Amino acid sequence: MLLWDLFVRGGIVMWPLLFCSVAALAIILDRCWFFFAASRGENEDLIGEALAAVAGGRRLEAMKVVRKQRGPATSIFAAALAHAGQPGAVVEEAMSRAARLELLHMQRGLATLEAIITVAPLLGLLGTVTGIIRTFNVVGAMAGLGTPAEMAPGIAEALFTTAFGLMIAVPAVVFHALFAREVDRRVTLMNNLGGQIMQALRQGGEQL
Repeated sequence: MLLWDLFVRGGIVMWPLLFCSVAALAIILDRCWFFFAASRGENEDLIGEALAAVAGGRRLEAMKVVRKQRGPATSIFAAALAHAGQPGAVVEEAMSRAARLELLHMQRGLATLEAIITVAPLLGLLGTVTGIIRTFNVVGAMAGLGTPAEMAPGIAEALFTTAFGLMIAVPAVVFHALFAREVDRRVTLMNNLGGQIMQALRQGGEQL
């Protein structure tokens, strides 16, 4: 009940702040599960095995190994194998398309989370302004300073919204930075893998 009382005392601005907090939490949980599943779905040993099979000219074996996995690296590998035997530019374009699609999947929700990081403190500031206005209205109505009890609701509204806005933004900033770093890391790995696949195809006798 105490939390609900604090929420009500924060004023109407607390409702959009609540929406921001729920949206941020949903995005954070979704991205955590996505990256966890992507990490579980890929095995470096299997990727190495697939590269060795391609280098040995055993594309069918490589495809069977790739199908045992799920994740960005798997998509790029599958795209390359599906276009093996065609000019190198075609293979590279196929891998690029697969990489761009995987990048969209990895970045899903991050733009919204970034917007929440910006909007939540601004909503908190808006609540601060409305709370101060409410306090001055009390002062004006009393034609004087009034009592602390009369001024407390407006001051509380100003403080609660600011605090709540920061409580949303701070963890959102931390998780956004972690997710962005993970995306950058995976993009680098995908670029490296693309080069390794092209080299393996050449070793396997492909004329690229």
